[in-house]
Amino acid sequence: STEVEDTLAVMLIGSVIFMMLILYALNWPDTDIRYYASSTLGDAISIFVAVLVFSAVDECLTWLPIPAWAEDVLYFCHFLFWFVLLQGSTAWLSGVAGGEQVDQNAMTPSHSISKSEVMQDKHELQKWRQREVRVKCASRMLAHVSGFAAIAAWSSLQSKTGSLRITLIVPVAAVTMLALCWLSSQVRQSISRYDGTVDITEEIWDSAAREAEGEAVGLVISFLTVNTVQSFVLGVLPDSHGGVKEHLPIAVWKSDTSWMFGCASAAGLVLAITVGLAHRCGDAQSWKKLLLDSVGVYTSMCFAWFLLFGIKAAMKLARPFEDPESLTSELLTALAVSAFVFVSIILLDFVADRIGYVASTQRAVIKIILSFGILTGFAWELCFSLATEVVGERVSGDSGSLDVPLFLGLAFLVTPAYLLHVAPITEVCRRAVVEDQSNASDSCIDRNELD
Repeated sequence: STEVEDTLAVMLIGSVIFMMLILYALNWPDTDIRYYASSTLGDAISIFVAVLVFSAVDECLTWLPIPAWAEDVLYFCHFLFWFVLLQGSTAWLSGVAGGEQVDQNAMTPSHSISKSEVMQDKHELQKWRQREVRVKCASRMLAHVSGFAAIAAWSSLQSKTGSLRITLIVPVAAVTMLALCWLSSQVRQSISRYDGTVDITEEIWDSAAREAEGEAVGLVISFLTVNTVQSFVLGVLPDSHGGVKEHLPIAVWKSDTSWMFGCASAAGLVLAITVGLAHRCGDAQSWKKLLLDSVGVYTSMCFAWFLLFGIKAAMKLARPFEDPESLTSELLTALAVSAFVFVSIILLDFVADRIGYVASTQRAVIKIILSFGILTGFAWELCFSLATEVVGERVSGDSGSLDVPLFLGLAFLVTPAYLLHVAPITEVCRRAVVEDQSNASDSCIDRNELD
């Protein structure tokens, strides 16, 4: 059989298995499993849409007649565009800038209300919950787009430096990204405190923006870290998608497999310790708690990246004569990751149930489960990104003129389904899990319980 027939066969069988796994997981009798499954699916869709949108804009930028020395500048301008758009979109969707404006004296959608006032009105509570879900979904998508744009920019710098400078790019990127997030936080606080009060719309805006910024920073720094480790193991620096086009000996891939799974185990251990320490801090506003939360986001994404590239290396060992960057290989990897995630969620949920609700160890297990959404999203975005490029080349030739319409078309098709169906299911299941585990009060701004 030809490679095309192999790919079609894998896609036909794999799509049926994948869809059935989703149906089983989303309708599982255990509420915890439904929450983990919907959260994983939501993260995967968010990353998938982010890659499509980023790839469409990035493809358009390649059409610009700019000199080679200005490419890195253009990459960083591209990232800053999405970062600024993230801030503006969360402000508009939350009601701080445009949208539903507020006043301090009533509880209608056209008036400003405090958090305590919202708690007294069930209808108003539901309305603000829905708004918060919309803001967080949109901010998370834009955070992923910003993250991938930053990955392209910093990876471009990594590819133009020596082995020592490749490592130095990681702390430089971390300091730069954190400084940018600190600056945006200061701007938000200045705007929120301009009138002397901080109402619920400003709380939602600041919370969503902070979480999105943390997601973007974690995405960038974790990818650069994993890329740096792989460059020392493989002897070559992977590209901005983590791909390696060089043909390397099997012994190198064996070493890479061991390193990736070993680093994933270490990242999972650090994540568990970090979550446990963060839980003991108690105060959500203490600098220790914020630092530990940031480290938790970073290590959870490192855990996902290391696992993904470990599975890819293992697939290379299983199919030594297959190009690891071919569509068939990427598809098999995505299906293997999906099956691994499905089984792991069930097993880890069993462990979490046996640990008990009050144990900090259970929170660490749950955090690891939720990181599977990132892992699934990474696996499928590599697969679909390559698939759209192949279809575009087949239809329009080497010009790639069909790539942008394909990217945007798929994004516009998937995004409404995520916002209208997946996100509400995740929120309902999350509330059920929170109420079941901690008997938490009915709060739409319960930051400590948000994933």
